[in-house]
Amino acid sequence: MNKENLEETSANLDIQKICQKHNVGRHDLVLIASQVARIGGFRPAEALQSIYDCDDLQEYMVSLNFSQEINMDNHN
Repeated sequence: MNKENLEETSANLDIQKICQKHNVGRHDLVLIASQVARIGGFRPAEALQSIYDCDDLQEYMVSLNFSQEINMDNHN
């Protein structure tokens, strides 16, 4: 994804909608999105989009952590 597409994707994300959907503040969303990006190997805009797309944030975070543990076990 080039810089222009990334900026377009970021511009299309409504941060306030994401916060309202998951009942989190903006600061908490930044922390959550950072963790999702790190664990899932996503770019920041992709992490925000995946957070917006999920219905249960807690379940999504657990599944990401579980997937990461499985991947770590497979590399050992």
